[in-house]
Amino acid sequence: MDWWLVGLWLVQLFAVKEQIKVDRPPDSSSVSLSLAVLQDAMNMCHEVALAGSVLSRQLSEAVKDAYLRTSNQSARYKPNLKDKPSATQPLLIKAPEQQKQAVRRLKSAPALFP
Repeated sequence: MDWWLVGLWLVQLFAVKEQIKVDRPPDSSSVSLSLAVLQDAMNMCHEVALAGSVLSRQLSEAVKDAYLRTSNQSARYKPNLKDKPSATQPLLIKAPEQQKQAVRRLKSAPALFP
């Protein structure tokens, strides 16, 4: 986990370095957008090589939203999760006398493996 944290820190340093070049404050940098830019670059490694300026531009644009939200950021999709029981009550049936006698015989039978 330590190395994961170091890697995340380095990604953010690369992004902040590019954002400082275009006069954006470092506190507006977005970690998730920076990671997405680098993941896209790694996913395209088998295709035509990107120029360094493209990656620099994308990292410099990886900033948080600047607009003020008027409502919370809850998801639009709301599943219908109610406290509905998933099963009904069990149906209990009393054992007939014949089954009760069979159980008594099994209990009184000698053990096969003592």
